[in-house]
Amino acid sequence: MDEIALHGVHTYTDVDRRFWHEHLEEWAPRRIFDAHVHVVNPRYRVDTVSEEMRRSHWAAELSDGQEAETAERAYRTVFPQREVCCLAFGLPNLGWDLIGANESLRAEAAERGWYTLAVVRPAWVAEQVEAILDQPGVIGVKPYYACIEYDRADWDKHLESSIFSFLPHHQLEVLDSRRAWVTLHVPRAERLGHPDNIREIREIRRRYPHVRLVVAHLGRCYTLPHAKEGLRPLTDDPEIYFDNSAVLNPDVHEFALRTIGYTRILYGTDNPVCYLRGRRQWHGRHYVNRTSHPFHFNTERESPEIEAQYTLYMYEALRALKEACRRLGLGEDAVRALLHDNARRLVGQITEEEPSQSREVARLSTERSHGPRTSGLVPVSVRLPDWRQRIRMKDGPQKERRETIRHLLAQQGSLRVRDLVHRLGVTSMTVRRDLASLEQEGVVLRTHGGCVIQSPMVPELSFTEKDALRGKQKAAVARAAVKHVRAACSIFIDTGTTALHFARALSDDMGLRVFTNNLRVAMELFSRDAFEVIVYGGVLAKRSPDLAGELSLTRIREFRLDLAILGADAIDTTRGHVYAADIPTAQLDALVAEQASKVMILADSSKLDKHSLALVTTLGPGITLVTDNEASRSSLARLRRTGADIVIAEYEHDDRS
Repeated sequence: MDEIALHGVHTYTDVDRRFWHEHLEEWAPRRIFDAHVHVVNPRYRVDTVSEEMRRSHWAAELSDGQEAETAERAYRTVFPQREVCCLAFGLPNLGWDLIGANESLRAEAAERGWYTLAVVRPAWVAEQVEAILDQPGVIGVKPYYACIEYDRADWDKHLESSIFSFLPHHQLEVLDSRRAWVTLHVPRAERLGHPDNIREIREIRRRYPHVRLVVAHLGRCYTLPHAKEGLRPLTDDPEIYFDNSAVLNPDVHEFALRTIGYTRILYGTDNPVCYLRGRRQWHGRHYVNRTSHPFHFNTERESPEIEAQYTLYMYEALRALKEACRRLGLGEDAVRALLHDNARRLVGQITEEEPSQSREVARLSTERSHGPRTSGLVPVSVRLPDWRQRIRMKDGPQKERRETIRHLLAQQGSLRVRDLVHRLGVTSMTVRRDLASLEQEGVVLRTHGGCVIQSPMVPELSFTEKDALRGKQKAAVARAAVKHVRAACSIFIDTGTTALHFARALSDDMGLRVFTNNLRVAMELFSRDAFEVIVYGGVLAKRSPDLAGELSLTRIREFRLDLAILGADAIDTTRGHVYAADIPTAQLDALVAEQASKVMILADSSKLDKHSLALVTTLGPGITLVTDNEASRSSLARLRRTGADIVIAEYEHDDRS
């Protein structure tokens, strides 16, 4: 038979057909749930993969996104006469427009009866994560250390990071309150067994017990020594789950099944990576990926006769799992649990679907892309649940509820959503709607999982009014910030007067490409030949010489930035929230922060310990804040606890000024 295209250079051949019928046809259950598959529309890639990047890490050569249609077609090919559902997520690195890719996948998955995880950045605030989880079909998140900061030259720059550097506590609070799924790719070269990984996973389980934690790739334990070091310490917690994606070693599968048990392991393909044709070999704690394709990493080829018998990595992984089950005497019930029931049960706990009332999965036809169906199975329509049915309690009288919240807040100063749910007898969504309404009235300020009494907001001032305030402090902040800018890079300079001071402080020998929506910044650099200046389009603001609106948002998505220089109207030092005084600026700055490899926020000390109208981002790893030395020690201590880099500009107070 002819070869069938799977994805990219990968195809399905007669070798794979024979392998399936010889090793897997009688063993694989009728229904399969793939709990780890990457699906992303290529149009959301914002940076091309260079040859240098492909050579830097073997996975970089295999990380081109497969579209939903491609994945669906591949399922029909590699799992003949099987019903397949999946939990899909995009490629977790900042070479992609994560917001657009997440939403596109959600829509595509809904059409097919699949579920999705959103790829998230640690800089995203709690409210952003809540909004993502409100979307139908999104049952959790996929964090990853590569989402801390974008580095084209170093795929694993943040490999040695703490888990909390890319899965921060403010996001975990939301995920815990929503009982959401987290697929965790553990960091560190020592893999799951690194003592800090074990300690941090235990901390997550202790502090956020309602998170459905799934450790990906059996904790990256692809060799038996790593499995023994990493899996044993976590066997005593029955609520830690593992997916076995990309594990091809039967000894590792056997050890995992023996120590963890088959009810806590979920099947995953890790496709499109495991469409790779070849095999993996192990030597103690090390392994080698063999393949017949001339990838950069494939420097030690085997003979043509051996390579001709290679099958797909995903099939080798299934054969390894089958062998482990044979060694342990595990029968059909265990295999069915591993390849379908465990993941389906966990999804049901999150979506509140009963097993007998689960979402009807789109039955994938056995029709090959080039021929007729070979069985009586036919596609059925996808019946999606009404997600509003999850709200099972009737809302109480709105006015009475909100008066109760006002009264409690006046007494206590702060409240938590979970306490209000219990007190008012309504759902968490009802409480959040009430808090959102009260926030619009200026009564409360919503926080991670609750609210506090609203304090006076920073008003929106005109550009002229801002320019007259604290000029020397702003200039000091700008000079300090310029020292951290490398030459010949692409930077964005934000609105505001501190940004204007920054532009004035730039040296002509830096050779920068400057993107801006600040007309004053553009005019400041206009006469300086050393700079290439690109001005985004948009609508001119009423009170400042800035451009914003949909046109600006659209244009920004077209460019990759090395550095974003953002201003701030207010910063809540306790929560690390960075605010703008108007919504258009906040929307623009939030998007710029997504597009930039690094973010630097310039804010003199008068902006600290305040809040304003619209949230831009949250301080954390990968973000630098530059402020002046009039900031209080307590404020600086709180800021440093966010994980952001804090730069202090030395400003000498002049009594004559």
